[in-house]
Amino acid sequence: MTTRTPTFYSAPSGGPRPRALAQGALAAAAILTVVLALLGRGGRLRPFSDGADSPREGLFGFHPDEGAAGPAARVTAGVPRPAPPRGYLVRYFRDVRVLGAIDTGHDLALSAGEIARAASALRTLDRDHDGRLSAEECGFEADPAMDAGLQRRTRLWFMRVHPVLAALDTDRDGTLSAVEIATAPAALATLDWDHDGEVSGYELLPDPVTRALALYMVRWDADSDGAISPAEAARIPRPMRDVVTAARRAGESTVTESALLNEIRRRAISDGDAGERQVEIAGQGQDAAK
Repeated sequence: MTTRTPTFYSAPSGGPRPRALAQGALAAAAILTVVLALLGRGGRLRPFSDGADSPREGLFGFHPDEGAAGPAARVTAGVPRPAPPRGYLVRYFRDVRVLGAIDTGHDLALSAGEIARAASALRTLDRDHDGRLSAEECGFEADPAMDAGLQRRTRLWFMRVHPVLAALDTDRDGTLSAVEIATAPAALATLDWDHDGEVSGYELLPDPVTRALALYMVRWDADSDGAISPAEAARIPRPMRDVVTAARRAGESTVTESALLNEIRRRAISDGDAGERQVEIAGQGQDAAK
């Protein structure tokens, strides 16, 4: 992030000089013309700073009879942009094969052109030529040590945890159908949260709250009914069980997925770390479920 520190000058008690006002009006008209021209052409405006590092009567000069005035205010401004570590993103784009296929430019982001060509890129992953993509073709790797039920739940949540797969798998059945592949460009466009025309790395990374929820549901929802029953909750070690208990609504014996999600999100807000602490807690009982 580039930061500039502009300095502003306080006008005399009588107000700005007419010449300064005229200069400001001309400059404002010129800037407005440039902005309108850029908006008409599309693209992205770069952040810039307004002001000067030395006091002036107007934008184009300094009137000597006013003397050198000290700065009345100093403002530091910048446009922060989250940037995940490149090494992590490289591994992420490799492991989630859908991303590696769409990102033909290998810049760890999905450009407008790559999004438009996403359907054809996804079809290259169809190794068995059945017209659809399984979780395995999208990057899922089954653990042979898992029982069938745990493996099934892990496969489904693999498609839900990763934002790009969740956006593409609109019916949440754990596979990408021919229709979902064909409509991939529209689905991917929904991931462009900052509306800059591309989907950047930070927009593609999993949300910690969703990751924590997945750990609970994969490990402890043994009957895959989308809820944790009292019998299932009894097997959960603390402090995970405390989270599940707190999520139980009054008068209900089971804890629904949506109720657990709300409790995890509430704790993530309280922790102030976007949910990373809740991921740690949810991960403590992984071995107990095997």
